[in-house]
This record gives sequence, C-alpha cells and structure tokens, in this order.
Amino acid sequence: TLICWSDAACYDTVITEGPFIYSESAMFDSCWALKVHGPDTLQGGFTTERVGDAIDVGDGFVMCGQERDLVLPSRIGRSSPMLSEAVTYLAKYSYSGVLKWYIYAAVDPLSPHDFPGEPALAKATNGDVFFMDIGRNDRLWYHFNDGDSLAPVPTNYSFGLVVMRLNARGRHVWHGYNTAGGGVAIAADPENNVYVSGSDSGGGGNYRSNGVQYPNSAAGSQDLFILKLNGVGELVWQTYAEMERWNSRGIHDMTLDTVGGIYFAGAYDSDDVRFHSTDGSLSYTLDLIEENNVQSMAVLFKYDVEGHF
Repeated sequence: TLICWSDAACYDTVITEGPFIYSESAMFDSCWALKVHGPDTLQGGFTTERVGDAIDVGDGFVMCGQERDLVLPSRIGRSSPMLSEAVTYLAKYSYSGVLKWYIYAAVDPLSPHDFPGEPALAKATNGDVFFMDIGRNDRLWYHFNDGDSLAPVPTNYSFGLVVMRLNARGRHVWHGYNTAGGGVAIAADPENNVYVSGSDSGGGGNYRSNGVQYPNSAAGSQDLFILKLNGVGELVWQTYAEMERWNSRGIHDMTLDTVGGIYFAGAYDSDDVRFHSTDGSLSYTLDLIEENNVQSMAVLFKYDVEGHF
C-alpha cells in the first residue's frame, strides 16, 4: 500500500501486488472544476465569497480570497477542514487540482465594508510568493501549514496593510505592515523588488519591517500611496498622490512593463489629484474636467522604478 501525503495532509492510497508508480496527470490531460465554498454565502445582504487573485507559480497555481466557513477542496485526497468564522486564505494547488498547502487568518465579521481592498499575489523569480492582505488587529493570527502562527500587526493598530513573502512550500520568509489604509495591488519585478499600492484612509501610515519603522507613507487622509520594497522586505522608496474629498476612489490596479515603468489605473472624484515624487516634491497636478456634471473620472498614470512621476 502506497500512501502519498502532501504538506496540508492531502493524501491518496494505491494498493497493488507489486511495484507501482504514483503520478499526477499532466497539466492538459483533463479539464476539471472545484468549488471553494462555505455554507453561509450571505451576511447582511452581501456575499462573503470573494476570490482576490490567482497566479501560476510554475509547478501549480496559488490563489487567495475571503470566505466564511471555508472548505478548500482537493480532487485527490483530503480537502481542508472547515475553517470557521470568516477567513482570508492563501492556497496552492497542483495543475490537476490537488491541494498542496494553505494558510488562513480568521476575523469575524466579514463584510464588504470591512475591507477597502482584497488580498492579492505576485510571483518571485524563484517560485516564492508575495502576498498582500488587509491587516487588522482583530485578525490576530495567520495559521501556516507547518503548524506555525504569526500575528503581524500590533494590537494597538486597528487597520493597515500586511505584505508577506512565502517560499514555494508555504513557509513564512518575512513580513511587513503599514499602519494605515489598505492595499489594492501588488507586483514584483525580475529582481524580486515588490511594488504595493493602495489608499490611505488614516491620515498617513508607517511601513514597518524587520524591526525598522519608516516615515509616513502619505501626508493626508485620502492619499494614494506607492511603496517599493526589496526582496527582503526593506523599504526602497515611497511616494503618494493627494486627493481632497473623502469619497475619492483611488487605485484599482497596477502593472509593470519590461523597461522600468509602473502603470496605475483608478478613478477619482476630487477637485484635483496632486502626484508627488519620492522626495515629497509635487510633480504634477491633474485637474478634474467636469463633463455633464459628472465628477468621477478614470485616471491612468505612470511612475518609473525609481519613484519618479
């Protein structure tokens, strides 16, 4: 009897009279579908099932999201137990749908009003994964597949942003956090530098990693922030864009090109948006153009990898 176990206790059993080989099907051998589900799909009229992101990591894929009473299924072997309450999750699957490992952090309640962003992923060149989540002091612990747990945000901060690096087996490598606002997008370049963007609703936050606290990432209560971190989580530079109105929309997504450009897409309904460079100097002011009394405008802007607008 051959019993095959994965990191997350997924298993398969083969019984034979003689020698045997256990092998998963190739990536394109078959089509399949799995439902990441929880029985309580609605809370307060809002759905709590949200897949935040998914990326190919070379030997499978990693996905993340938010769910209530989560069960992560596996096509072969054992699915995860029900992860009670509401959780943010990060899970790795093989190409044939076998659950390899997962981590999760529980918080209750979970509703769309609690989180201004969703968890997101970026891939490092060696197969590691960069993971961005919304940090809260009531989301105290991240539970890893090796039995370890981590509380990245001190309890005296009520809201913020968490960035983690995990290796290919789901083990914690490093983490950092920002003490205000929420992240929206994350990306990594070929040198494993990490770019994080989001909106700051707390009047300026400090990024902290490896015991070091850096200066405020933004100056006001509705600023957009951009952080560049190196491969070990240290802050390389930060910059921000100012908005005036409380209902400003902010950054929705970002991407990198192959020649050193960072592109951001979003929306704003402020009177103007003032873009700054890493030294804090004002680089450009975008005035709102009112068309038919509509004061919500899409915006696309670009920075280089040194933080210059």
